[in-house]
Amino acid sequence: MQYEIKHCSVLEAETEAIVNAANKYLECGGSLCGAIFAAAGGEQLAKECRKYGFVETGSAVVTPGFKTGAKYIIHAVGPNIWHNKDDWQEKLKEVYNNALAVADFRGVKSIALPCISTGVYSCPLEEATQIAIDVVKNFKPKFIEKCLFCCYTAEEYEAYLQIEKRIKLS
Repeated sequence: MQYEIKHCSVLEAETEAIVNAANKYLECGGSLCGAIFAAAGGEQLAKECRKYGFVETGSAVVTPGFKTGAKYIIHAVGPNIWHNKDDWQEKLKEVYNNALAVADFRGVKSIALPCISTGVYSCPLEEATQIAIDVVKNFKPKFIEKCLFCCYTAEEYEAYLQIEKRIKLS
């Protein structure tokens, strides 16, 4: 699977699936989650998400993309460092793998991934970036051809570029 790193929001991505950094209740939150709900049409997405109820950390579920422009929204529940202090790295690997698996199961050819758990959930950006890239590089898809890492902030974008630079030098 090829991947690309861009300084953009997943809502700007032209991919079949976008990933939402979701909370355990799949409720409209702030930041990216709130923006996705607003773009999708709010109540329509909320109604679909309520069907799932509580979703465990590390898990990913799918809804239609509604008005986002994507066919699917994959809601990925990443770890909160304050609640997953001892296993956040494993949970982060799990959530990226599960988001990719859900997309691949649906035959998705392109997916946009945000930086999961590096905002309000406080996972260290550099380590989380390395985990995300490693998972994508090691994932063996049947259908996904392209993954777009969407870095909303300049700090996220720089972290991805630095990790990518290290990979190329090794």
